[in-house]
Amino acid sequence: MTRQTSLSSEGRKAPKLVLSREYVSDYDVLLATNDVLEFLDGVPSDTFQLIVTSPPYNIGKPYEERKAFGDYLVWQKETIKECIRVLKKGGSLCWQVGNYVENGEVFPLDAYFYSAIKENSEMLLRNRIVWFFEHGLHASRRLSKGKNPGDVWKVLQQDWEALMWDIPNVKSNHPEKTIHPAQFPIELVERLLLALTNEEDVVFDPFMGVGSALVAAVLHGRRAAGVDRESGYVKTAFERVQAALSGTLRYRPLGTAKHVPTGKEKVAQVPREWRR
Repeated sequence: MTRQTSLSSEGRKAPKLVLSREYVSDYDVLLATNDVLEFLDGVPSDTFQLIVTSPPYNIGKPYEERKAFGDYLVWQKETIKECIRVLKKGGSLCWQVGNYVENGEVFPLDAYFYSAIKENSEMLLRNRIVWFFEHGLHASRRLSKGKNPGDVWKVLQQDWEALMWDIPNVKSNHPEKTIHPAQFPIELVERLLLALTNEEDVVFDPFMGVGSALVAAVLHGRRAAGVDRESGYVKTAFERVQAALSGTLRYRPLGTAKHVPTGKEKVAQVPREWRR
């Protein structure tokens, strides 16, 4: 286990960053390289105020091992059960999911996860938030929603404004882009933790990836813990947390207006040689 402690320029003790395999109690930010269930086995009950994550969708991304769908659900149910155990009474569980697709058929993961979470009668669904972004690939065997290749039918937005978050996803030239192929934006977590936690509360991400949830936590004076089995992602997460603490992190600040193309950009214009 490696620990890092330093002093700020004012002589105060800086936040303690801990790299570990198992859970330890003395930390401000804990980053663990481990299997999620093995890590959670060592976490005391009633530890975290907010648990927020985007679990693997079982679609064969480089960071996941694709399983039979039934086996995937069993694994996720075990993980959710453990997450609820380590969640404080009155705490919040935020589970960001998409779809699992097999042989052209869509399986809405939120429906499966809702059933898994409700196996604990103390868990109550308070909000169902739609995160949408207008970038992506065209669907070839089902409807592409909204302004192709957008991700929502605009007619619904007026009815569900309060529960639809328009936040750009992290792709190509996004300032937060790292080695992770499917990281979520820091702002997504910032909105949740500002609504659901207070300073010094602990935020936990059981599928940490490159640490967006932990970065959001330290930016707003929360403690944080996360685990991921990929050491390369943990290393990147550690570097991002350090950058956030030092004020050098490149990220899209909360509340930044979304860029709206004017139509005058070079890539949106008809090439000169095509004009008559």
